[in-house]
Amino acid sequence: MNVEVYINKVAFKISELSNQKSEIMRAAAILSDAIMNDRLLHIYGSEEVSSSLIASHFFKAGKPMNLNPMFDPSLDPAHGSYRNTMCMEVPGLAPCILDYYEYVEEGDPIILIGSDPIFIGFSEALEWAKAKGLIVIAVTCSPAQGAEVSLKTGSESYADGTYIALASTILELMFDKVKESVPERFIWKGSRFVDLQHDKDRIKEVLFRVKHL
Repeated sequence: MNVEVYINKVAFKISELSNQKSEIMRAAAILSDAIMNDRLLHIYGSEEVSSSLIASHFFKAGKPMNLNPMFDPSLDPAHGSYRNTMCMEVPGLAPCILDYYEYVEEGDPIILIGSDPIFIGFSEALEWAKAKGLIVIAVTCSPAQGAEVSLKTGSESYADGTYIALASTILELMFDKVKESVPERFIWKGSRFVDLQHDKDRIKEVLFRVKHL
């Protein structure tokens, strides 16, 4: 695949996201409402690649303050892709990871990101979220049964690069709409980095709820 063909392919798939505008707006409204009620916006990537997407949104200028990233070494590429691959096939791993986070309350929203909803890491995370009474926003290749909002990338393969581009674009669109819908005090200030001096009170107020136990 040459460069031009690849770029055209990705551009076409991203343009197709306009067909999901109403669902993206619905997801953003759920997140905005949660912020206004001082809830956390939990976000979990069920595989190595989808987990890494979260880092581009957590504690970043212009992003929601209430974002609660659910990370784990088993999904961190720094610990080895071979190990990641083995872990992703372990039954019961996702619930164990998610149970580690203390500040999860019934009625909170959770964004679940994964390449395919049938993969065990994603399906078990969704089951866990529903059992906790969370509002599930799914970002995956095809409709996720049980999710309140299911946003589709239309690509389950990492090989051609479209999955990562589409999932990332969906997150950007959602958070941009959230930023437009809530007061500025709920958005991290700064240009490239969070303005630590300006947001020092909110850092003390918010970040303790998203730290690991």
